[in-house]
Amino acid sequence: MTVRSFKLLIFLLCLMLVVLIASGAWLSVWQNDKSQKGSGLVGGSFELVDQDRKSITNNSFPNKFKIIYFGFTFCPDVCPMGLTTISEALDSLGTKAKRIQPIFITLDPLRDTADVLKNYKENFHENIIFLTGSVEQIRSVAKLYKVYFQKTNDDDDYLIDHSAITFIMSPSGRYLRHFGPNATAAEFSNFFNSILK
Repeated sequence: MTVRSFKLLIFLLCLMLVVLIASGAWLSVWQNDKSQKGSGLVGGSFELVDQDRKSITNNSFPNKFKIIYFGFTFCPDVCPMGLTTISEALDSLGTKAKRIQPIFITLDPLRDTADVLKNYKENFHENIIFLTGSVEQIRSVAKLYKVYFQKTNDDDDYLIDHSAITFIMSPSGRYLRHFGPNATAAEFSNFFNSILK
């Protein structure tokens, strides 16, 4: 091997090493950025009031996992079934349920006042808190969770079309997963049993 060939080989090896290091650095930055963006796709800061008119924010339960469900008390079927499923899951989790804060957020703040929510709460698990707020606050929190909702008409006895998705958030407020409207209590329980050791 000539000196010139040797120098060319060393140059190529150095070039490959630089490319590998740069690729590794880029991949690391890309993965960190991706994970941060992923955790920020659902959820965020909000301030609402519960059925006892107590101010509740996204930081009110810092050490608990959150189950967040959007609906409205005049809902004839989907919301009561969803809340019943959550209630059954919490019952089946026993003491592990103490590490979870279930939250219902109304999509109908004009009718779902704190008093209405307080009466509605009696039908479901005692740990579920029910939140309401101004129309603007509800629109804002629904947007944070990518929840669709729309009044069916402008009559007084309107219903609200809405996405029936239950969100599971970590104690730090990071999105973990969601369940659709047909999820069972067993599916909720199995998920929490897998993360609550």
